[in-house]
Amino acid sequence: MLGIFSTKEINTGRQKEMDYAKTIAILFMIIIHVWENLSIYNVVTEAPEGLWENLMQFGAGPLAAPVFMFCLGAGVCYTRHSSPIQLARRGLLIFAGAYLLNLGRRGIWDYLLYEPTDIWDNGKVVYALLNGDILHFAGLAFLLISLFRALHLPVLLQGIIAAAMLYEGNILADGQPVYGLSRYFFGLFYYMSVCSFPLLQWFIYPAAGMIFGRVLRHISGKNGFYGLLLVLSAVSLYYLDSLASSQGFYFRYIYLLQYDIYYQQEIFHFLYTVLVIFIELSLLYFLTKNIEGGLDELAFFIGRNLTAIYVIQWLLIGALYYYQWQTDNQGFDAAMSNAVGVLIVIVSVLLAKAKESLSGFFNR
Repeated sequence: MLGIFSTKEINTGRQKEMDYAKTIAILFMIIIHVWENLSIYNVVTEAPEGLWENLMQFGAGPLAAPVFMFCLGAGVCYTRHSSPIQLARRGLLIFAGAYLLNLGRRGIWDYLLYEPTDIWDNGKVVYALLNGDILHFAGLAFLLISLFRALHLPVLLQGIIAAAMLYEGNILADGQPVYGLSRYFFGLFYYMSVCSFPLLQWFIYPAAGMIFGRVLRHISGKNGFYGLLLVLSAVSLYYLDSLASSQGFYFRYIYLLQYDIYYQQEIFHFLYTVLVIFIELSLLYFLTKNIEGGLDELAFFIGRNLTAIYVIQWLLIGALYYYQWQTDNQGFDAAMSNAVGVLIVIVSVLLAKAKESLSGFFNR
């Protein structure tokens, strides 16, 4: 096809555009976490105003979690540790670690704040301990991919199953509400306000990433491939916007945090977002293919240490949250939220680097 596709797997090295995409994603994700947890603003009840707030939520929306999940799926096609047992072990460790992170980022601090005699009677403490986030999703996604690998399902069939999961997840989310502690379990699978990334409605992103990764391994001419992908994605996005708008779905919904619209994924969310991801990866390929040296090394480091950086930033935000409460700080304004967000990015990367260096030292 246009001389860019090979029947053999020849593109098996580092895909640096994905490292840069993940670097952009973690930057915006950390900044939005500061706004959500440490600022005077309530981004869940208030729509973004102005260029910066919309840009920030867009960067922290389709360019953040969906990019992580898409790259997770693509990475499965590139990692050497892709047997069902290895994927299942990784999934279990991430899933268990997600609850440990809940304890470290807010659980301990909310317990100190409210000092409940019975933690299960305090809704804030229970939420801090049991709410589902992106690491919970990643753990479950690896477990499901492990099952599909064990069953030898083709990636295209996995994509079809993921689309059916999205449809079923929407039906369940619109059905009879679940109350009590059980919602923290069911929320892991379909949307409830206590869990942000339910498996049924978000698995379509790693599934799309696996299909993309499988194709990418056969690409012999990345210039032609990404050039074609950029044009087709941009044109498709233009026509999709017209179709979606006629159905009452607007582009802004793919990043709007107000009323959890962003988390309640359905088909238009996915179609918009995956086209945005294709456009981003295409642009990043052309913009970064000749970059070498420190910037490239930084993107490579962040790309392979994403989980560590994600965990560290939450621990730092959790500690700052408790500090604000202790000092009666009402929250940061916009400028300070941005500055603190960038500072946490820098500190998290440095601490992840220190962790990697220490691990290397003790593994000698």
